[in-house]
Amino acid sequence: LSSHCRDCTTCEKSGKCRLQDLALQFGVRHVRFEDTRPHYEKDHSSPAIVRDPNKCILCGDCVRVCDEMQGMGILNFAHRGSDLQVMPAFDRKLADTHCISCGQCSAVCTTGAITIYNSIVSKNNRCDNAWQTIDAQLQRRSDLIPNLVETVKGYASHESKTLEAVTAARTAVTNASTPEARMQANDALSGALTHLFAVAEAYPELKANTNFQQLQSELSDTEDKISYARMSFNDCVLEYNNAIQTFPGNIIAGSKFNPRQGFEVADSAARQAPTVKF
Repeated sequence: LSSHCRDCTTCEKSGKCRLQDLALQFGVRHVRFEDTRPHYEKDHSSPAIVRDPNKCILCGDCVRVCDEMQGMGILNFAHRGSDLQVMPAFDRKLADTHCISCGQCSAVCTTGAITIYNSIVSKNNRCDNAWQTIDAQLQRRSDLIPNLVETVKGYASHESKTLEAVTAARTAVTNASTPEARMQANDALSGALTHLFAVAEAYPELKANTNFQQLQSELSDTEDKISYARMSFNDCVLEYNNAIQTFPGNIIAGSKFNPRQGFEVADSAARQAPTVKF
């Protein structure tokens, strides 16, 4: 423990670390000795594996599995005494070896000194970020709708069914618990708004209202942003799915990374090519 780094709360192995288990088992609540070892640089060179020498406890499990199970011998003990490390020969980076990124060393590592971190993680995070962009635009549109409904009420109060449909659709978007359900509710809201704007055509005074025009413009702009954000999300999902379904990503991903679903075109009519007549 004295020669082990102290970033347990942010470590990928936190809660699954053998060293943590032993500390709990023996009642270790504090470390009496300072770490006198130098700080080693992480090896991020591999597209699949990160090696952090600062977390290594020199158990040798990764050395054995790489040699005995895979027959590769990429990792081994190097240097002597307090400088002893597990690493590729000649201080090479993993990317400069014949490592096949099988991930077996990460599977047996007890402390998180070797973890799987590759472009799959960043691609998965990009999917999450793309969805957050969509979600922000959905929230922006939801915030505009109450003002729109109140404005329409002032000129077309007897169109209660249309207004109720818009309000109900907005509530469904707000209450949706998953991205899929939220986008499905969003499609229903788009349909309700389209019908509302169609109804507004019959009320010239409403169409001429400055507040209504501004809200209509902002909602249209937000709808365009949602559409672009949806395309960006689908691109991120495609890139991520390709990464986990092709070699060697499919081996590295295993059951930890599951395929994600993109959002399809909501209106089936949009799939059909327009008929042009002269």
